[in-house]
Amino acid sequence: MKLILLPKDESFTNALYGKLDTYKYREDVNLVNDADKKDTADLIAAAYALLHPSEIDAELWPAIVGLQSNTPVIAYETESIKEYLGDAGLFVTAKNHEAFGDELNKIYKDETLKNKIIETAATQTTNYKQEEVIEQLWQLLN
Repeated sequence: MKLILLPKDESFTNALYGKLDTYKYREDVNLVNDADKKDTADLIAAAYALLHPSEIDAELWPAIVGLQSNTPVIAYETESIKEYLGDAGLFVTAKNHEAFGDELNKIYKDETLKNKIIETAATQTTNYKQEEVIEQLWQLLN
């Protein structure tokens, strides 16, 4: 299984390259620096799971793509992302990589849990159809 990293910041990318040189499993890590939104969405849709370590509401797009493509999402527990993902996500409160690893191991070892998350994601996305949201917003404005 490959780990694909999509760093947003060049300084972060440079730091990763330095660490990868000495990482034992560096052949299993791919850095994708220049992916556009479509390529990113395709990668998320094909992934076993999405680790979304952002606490900023403006950066929910990857988690939304994960939800819409039925890819399990593991994210920091914030009010916004918990409301959006509901039971279709796994949430961590600790600010460390071990917490994400524990949740990833949980879905890797429990196929039933992974399938439940995928089924819930399919149901959860029906709550967020863009056309319906636009119509509801239009009705509120009128």
